[in-house]
Amino acid sequence: WLHDRIMVKDKPKEVTGPAQPLWQPAAFVKALVAGITVGGSYYLASLGGIDNPYWVPITVAAILQGQRMTEFWQRSLHRATGTALGMLLAAGIFALSPSPLVLLLLLFVLAFTIEMLITKNYALACIFITPLTVILAHTAPPGFSAQTLIIARMTDVLIGIGFALLAGVILKLLPVENR
Repeated sequence: WLHDRIMVKDKPKEVTGPAQPLWQPAAFVKALVAGITVGGSYYLASLGGIDNPYWVPITVAAILQGQRMTEFWQRSLHRATGTALGMLLAAGIFALSPSPLVLLLLLFVLAFTIEMLITKNYALACIFITPLTVILAHTAPPGFSAQTLIIARMTDVLIGIGFALLAGVILKLLPVENR
């Protein structure tokens, strides 16, 4: 509620044009490539023995939200940079050995900050997404250290970026209009 009151402005009513046809080949091809890439990245990450293989397709899906190759490159750079800086923040948090109550409060602050930033600056939001996910993951699996999770997250993000950029190249090379 607070986020909406601060960030969401009343927009003027838009005049809508003619209805779009149900069948759009470009949208179908993009959805097909995205689905195959997200699913395939999870499958290959699982086969590769990655501890948290779900982080790979999450990265792929986040990057493929762009519409053009330049947006894929930009989101990839933002994801890598934001995750790297977020790893430093997460390492700092865990170096202080916070209590469960402090971790709970940090989850609130991080989630709120992410929601405030995500539409304005994806790279800045990624800085706060990383410690949030590491805190959540750190509380779940026994025997994992925060350092192991931080390194695993960065590795998984870089692998996901590779898959997403490959999908972007495939979309760029396909003879379907890319909207």
